[in-house]
Order: sequence, then C-alpha cells, then structure tokens
Amino acid sequence: GLTFRLPSNYTLGRDPAPMSLFEVLNDYPNDIPYLGDRFRLAYLLAESVHALHSTFWLHKSVCSRNILLFRRNPCPAVPGISQRPVSLEAPYFTGFALSRPDGPAVDSSLIAPLQEVAIYRHRDVQGAGGRAVSRYRAIYDVYSLGIVLVEIGTWRTIQRFYPRAPAPDFDFARYLVQHVLPRVGVSMGEN
Repeated sequence: GLTFRLPSNYTLGRDPAPMSLFEVLNDYPNDIPYLGDRFRLAYLLAESVHALHSTFWLHKSVCSRNILLFRRNPCPAVPGISQRPVSLEAPYFTGFALSRPDGPAVDSSLIAPLQEVAIYRHRDVQGAGGRAVSRYRAIYDVYSLGIVLVEIGTWRTIQRFYPRAPAPDFDFARYLVQHVLPRVGVSMGEN
C-alpha cells in the first residue's frame, strides 16, 4: 500500500482542510493567481509526474480533482483584498487508486473511467462511445497533465469547455487545440 504524509507545517484539526485544484478553480474563478505562481504550479506538477514515471509507475488519474492544495500561513482577512484560500507552492498528488507499475508484464485495467476522470484522458483510454480502452502508458499521464495545464492557464475547469452532449465522433483534444489554446497565450504568454 501507499502511505501519504501531510505537509510538515499542516496540523490536522487546526488548519483548514485542503482543497483540490478543481475546487479552487471552480470556487474562485475570478481570483486568478499571478503568472509566476501559475508557472511554478505547472512546473511542480510536471516535475511530480516525471518523478513518478522515473520510478516506472503510472498514475492513471491525473486530474485537478487529484491535486491537493494547502493553506500554509493563514492570514486575517484584509478588507478590499481578495485572498486565495490555499497556497499554490506545495501541490500534492492524490488519487493513486488506479496507479500501477509500468511494464508489459503488469496487468492493466481496460475499464472505461468515470466521465469526471475520462475528460482528462486521451481518447485511446477514455472508452467513450463504447470504444475499446487501450493499454495505459506513460504518455497518457502526460496527456492528462496537459489538460491540467490548460486548466491552470485558463484558470477554468476543463468541464467548462466540454459540451454537454458531444457528438459520438467529437474530438476534445482537437477542440482544445483549435478553440481554447489560442486564448491561453493572452494570459500565459506566447509559446
């Protein structure tokens, strides 16, 4: 089994409960962090996925619901100044229920994930429309990380870009590249 340790400066019961990145994006869409803070968050998440893959493990559920953020130093509210409820400096990956070693001899679940996780997955491992689910590989975690990076860049959950009733042949990756990513440059910079 896996055991997780909370940050050393976090005291259960005294400090507020951690929030997922998904909750922060959903609950505080107008409290957009500074550009440097978002780049650092993106860097830390990419570094974490790389570290996991370097041990020959796959996460299989990379999404903003599985990234916890903690408040490090709660400050009293200052009138007129909005205060993000969490720090972006020490994100924690969770959601390792589906994770497994990466290798051809290791069994891999070929079951389609729930929609809330599937939206972060590459088309080959979504199982959408009854399609077969391919064997999971590290590149699919990287794709999922890319979806989280789109969320950080737009400061919106990916669900806001996904149609309520997509056509069976809807290609979400193509939609993101054609319609969402061109708008990311305005807030995150060019290339």
